[in-house]
Amino acid sequence: MNDILDALRQGLDEYEVIPINKENYTDVWGVYATNQKYLQSWGLGKVVEVEDILETFTRLPDHYDADKQIFVGIWRNGQVVAICDLLPQLDGDDNLWLSEIIIHGNEKGGGLGRIIVDSIVKATKNIGLRRITLGCAKNKIDFWSKMGFCQVAHFDEDFIFVRRFDEETN
Repeated sequence: MNDILDALRQGLDEYEVIPINKENYTDVWGVYATNQKYLQSWGLGKVVEVEDILETFTRLPDHYDADKQIFVGIWRNGQVVAICDLLPQLDGDDNLWLSEIIIHGNEKGGGLGRIIVDSIVKATKNIGLRRITLGCAKNKIDFWSKMGFCQVAHFDEDFIFVRRFDEETN
């Protein structure tokens, strides 16, 4: 899955894209700390702390090969500005599951989310995957629709979106 990581780095050439692991996960705490509503959605019943980030990238479906996961921090000028968790081939060889993108609170509204999604879309297409699937909350539907994703399912308060490249007309 280095192909996706390499393609993502190309698309984000003004940023540094660094894999997150058990040795450096505390480096991305600032992104989580500036997104308290997101942290509350985890439903842990407590204040989320830096150690809880480990749960983000170690909680995977039993059948999924953890070596395929791409969990990265995105830095600009030495500061982490976003994180991204990608699960290639989670539910099919032609699919990328976009587990999460979180933008640092100080960076929201500046177009970074769009830049990251555009880079993920290009990376996914470049390595031959046919679709990207993600789940999102109701308040994010407009964003994902603008990015070319279509709603395919609805579960409780969450919505499932997919973007199939073989259905694009442009």
